[in-house]
Amino acid sequence: MSRSNDNHGVKVNINDAPFVGIWSPYPKKAPFICIEPWWGIADNLNSDNQLEHKMAINRLAAGDTWQNGFLIEPF
Repeated sequence: MSRSNDNHGVKVNINDAPFVGIWSPYPKKAPFICIEPWWGIADNLNSDNQLEHKMAINRLAAGDTWQNGFLIEPF
């Protein structure tokens, strides 16, 4: 049965996330992909492993809080 005429998917609202990860397991094959808003990222190959130099780190003053979110809408 052909599913090429199906009109379905997902809409992802990432709010103000500066990065988006799109991935699936590799080398294992899987019937899905992940779409993730990211507000920080892992170190790159040139990292000096110093927390104060970390690229895209989020900083809060003592006692401050931060909250964000995202919305996934299937259709």
